[in-house]
Amino acid sequence: MKVFITGGTGFLGTALAEGFLADGHTVTILTRSSQNRATRAGLAYCEGNPAKSGPWQEEVGRHDVVINLAGASIFRTWNETSKKTIRDSRILTTRNLVDSIAKGPQGVTLLSGSAVGYYGFQQDGEAERAVQFGARVVFCRI
Repeated sequence: MKVFITGGTGFLGTALAEGFLADGHTVTILTRSSQNRATRAGLAYCEGNPAKSGPWQEEVGRHDVVINLAGASIFRTWNETSKKTIRDSRILTTRNLVDSIAKGPQGVTLLSGSAVGYYGFQQDGEAERAVQFGARVVFCRI
């Protein structure tokens, strides 16, 4: 299985990537900079900002599973500006991933992770949109 992870260099993403690699899957991690990143068999890095459209989106369609864990850090002073940054980073990343899925082959599984403590128990409208492009969408509230 080929797995694409946004937020793959964070705490949860690193553990997931290691688990997939240990099980023999290949993993591509979207990162803003691939410099000084250790690679090994089955692990690749793709450069790009998930909150912005770009060439990285072409890579999404080459994978069976897309895991979305990206977003601006919540460990900061919370004011109106930082809350907008946090929210926008998640919405724009999800929108860009779904747009990528729309252009690729059908049958991708999108796992969309977010914090239930912040968003509450609700559907993620942006990620849910991937269903119309033949994706299976799984919501993971962490």
